[in-house]
Amino acid sequence: MSSFTILCLLILADVILGRPVGHLVQKVRHIDWSDKWDKLLGQDCANLKDYALRVGRAAAKPVVTFYYVMRSSETTTLEKILIFAAIAYVLSPGLVSKHVFEWLGLLDDTIAISYVLNKVSDKVTPAVSAQVEATLDQWFGAEIVAVIANQ
Repeated sequence: MSSFTILCLLILADVILGRPVGHLVQKVRHIDWSDKWDKLLGQDCANLKDYALRVGRAAAKPVVTFYYVMRSSETTTLEKILIFAAIAYVLSPGLVSKHVFEWLGLLDDTIAISYVLNKVSDKVTPAVSAQVEATLDQWFGAEIVAVIANQ
């Protein structure tokens, strides 16, 4: 795990705990986010897609939403850090072993995702929601979704 990812995770923890993070945010203000995203998500979002297919459409929806919110020019540096940290936390095996502490592993992922989603909810526009649904339809197949919805 890179030092940048660790710094983002520390910032997320500090924000959750209510600690000031302005000095830490200044350290990453001029980061090339596209490079960081490419490393985290893989080529053509392969890591994100693998995660989505592993956890299912409903569980993946907030993480895919983060991806599109992250790409918005209106997203602040702190919001980008929180999104990056949440996705890194969920995609990184071994921070809390999902095999040994199955429920704890699911709970901490849920807390991180829910907290950050609440922080950036004003950035989830109808256009972002449409992009998320289109991506999930592509990955999971729109036909399957229609069949399930009609049952």
